[in-house]
Amino acid sequence: MPPSPTVLVTADPSARGPLVRALRRFGVGVRCVPTVTLLPVRPRTPGGEALDAALRLAPRAARLVVTSPRGARIVLGRLAALGVDPRRLRWAAVGRSTARSLRDAGVLDVLVPATADGASLAEAIAAADVLPGATVVLARASAAAGDLPARLAAAGARVVEAVAYRTVEGPNRSRATLGRALADPGLSAVVFASGSAVRGLRSLATSPDLARARDLPAVVIGPRTAAVARAEGFARIVVAAEPSPTALARAVVAVVGERSSADGEPAAEAPVLPEPLLEPHWRPIAR
Repeated sequence: MPPSPTVLVTADPSARGPLVRALRRFGVGVRCVPTVTLLPVRPRTPGGEALDAALRLAPRAARLVVTSPRGARIVLGRLAALGVDPRRLRWAAVGRSTARSLRDAGVLDVLVPATADGASLAEAIAAADVLPGATVVLARASAAAGDLPARLAAAGARVVEAVAYRTVEGPNRSRATLGRALADPGLSAVVFASGSAVRGLRSLATSPDLARARDLPAVVIGPRTAAVARAEGFARIVVAAEPSPTALARAVVAVVGERSSADGEPAAEAPVLPEPLLEPHWRPIAR
């Protein structure tokens, strides 16, 4: 009997809980190996003081912008420490997963673009607010792309940007675990939710393990991650229909089904995700 299909999710299970639960529900084995780690800036450090200074401007800003669930949770924690009520702020979030972290904290005023990327978020903010001369506070990762603040500045906003967490690619503690995961004969795909996770895998893997990984389909959360995977030598890349855990799970299950069919096993049916695993349907702002 052939081994059960397994996928490598290049993240800590606590960071990718909805994705991991969806995959396991559909009978896909999951090996979670963090190829990147995210470190919140610490209070009473230069980075922490810079973040706090930016967040103190939020009550008077046109928007407070967050671009990941992790970033949203860190910002909410710092606002609590500063005595700022997040429900009184006007927020913008890059996608539904990030918005959900804010909604869970009681925030109602959240602007979400129809497409979850920086360019669309900037367009949505510019369409909803009068930006010339207005302040927009942007709290996000150290490795984030520059298109969002550049577009906001081009629309006339005064962008106050601060790092909420730092991205460390290839944490050494994952090296041995990654080797064991890539030795799994049932491994059917590698899942990446960021370009930094792709680069982290490359920095951690031995040459034989890297060759093994590149032979597998890479299922990625969006076009930016796909571009990094392609540059890092992955030949077959499958992009999720949208950057969400639900869409990423669907793409993974489809790839596993195709590989099983090619190996002579019955192909997996298109998944119908149960309601508890679906993300809330926030009303997006059209571009």
